[in-house]
Amino acid sequence: AALATLTTDSGLSVPADLWDAQRGGHHVQGVLKFPASVAGKTLLDGATRLMIKLTNLDAPEREFTWDL
Repeated sequence: AALATLTTDSGLSVPADLWDAQRGGHHVQGVLKFPASVAGKTLLDGATRLMIKLTNLDAPEREFTWDL
């Protein structure tokens, strides 16, 4: 979880709260959880795009983007 950040196109950004997965294996599967709000604002209000950035995992940086 310490390696992940969720950012919206509305300018809000939050670090992950939890990475819930079993240890080990080549194809790891789990749940990455983020808070629903930041600084009293609901994270998804007005957002049309989400980006998750992972740093220093198996590369210096990986980004994943979704349109809402």
